[in-house]
Amino acid sequence: MKIFRLVVVLILAGSVSACGVDKFFIERAVNKVDSDIVNHLEDFATLTEAQEAQATAIAESVQLLVKQNTLPKVSELIELVAQDIEADGVLQQSTYDTVVAFFYRPFSLSNNDPLLSEVARFFYEMSSEQDIEVREKLQADYIERKENRDDRDLEKQKDGIAKTLKTIFKGMDVGRSSDQIDEMRAILDARIDLGKETEEHNIKVNQAFITLTKDKGDSLSAFTERYAEAWQMLEDGANSAHPDEFKRNADNGFEAINYLFASLDGEERMRAANVIREYETFFLELATAE
Repeated sequence: MKIFRLVVVLILAGSVSACGVDKFFIERAVNKVDSDIVNHLEDFATLTEAQEAQATAIAESVQLLVKQNTLPKVSELIELVAQDIEADGVLQQSTYDTVVAFFYRPFSLSNNDPLLSEVARFFYEMSSEQDIEVREKLQADYIERKENRDDRDLEKQKDGIAKTLKTIFKGMDVGRSSDQIDEMRAILDARIDLGKETEEHNIKVNQAFITLTKDKGDSLSAFTERYAEAWQMLEDGANSAHPDEFKRNADNGFEAINYLFASLDGEERMRAANVIREYETFFLELATAE
């Protein structure tokens, strides 16, 4: 369900990776959350005017929650990172774990009963013809995502992480040498492939939402409960069923990024912290912008 994934773009700053990302693109992504959600809901099925109005109301509620809750949280995480770099030169385990936890669940629909109820009602009230459209869209999206994942094997994932970390440090005005980047990339070789575990989870989630279009039950309240369970499964992620394996990869990322942070001298640490705090201010400004 793309409503969740659309908001995940906001975790960029929470993991320091906003550094090096043009603020224009971040601002545009934040400001387009509502229109992107409307467009995606319209992609599910051919909507009536009343349903289009309902989709708009859902999107506006999400946009408001992003500004009120998610963006301030991102700023808090950025400040934790800046404090660590200033004081210790590296990220503390507790800071990193907090960032990773936010990475897995930056926006929780399952914990917002009023909004979740509106989303559930939106799909519950669809006609049988629209239900068929929704199933086709869910399956098409799943196949597309699977093809993209299959095309990105473990080595490509490692290369992608290394490229991202290289961009982060360059964005903090403390770019690392080729040798340092190569050493960091070597650390990533300890990562394990969790593609099978991730795929098993994605199949279960997709099937749960497809089942909801085939059997809506006897009442909206019962449907909403089942819809909430499906969302909870989606938000829990594959890591919930395999916490040790996913923690191993998370800790590997912790080692890799701290290898680069540890190579900064005192002046570089202050410079990096200052750049990080620029993004902290930026996200607070986005949160209060009209």
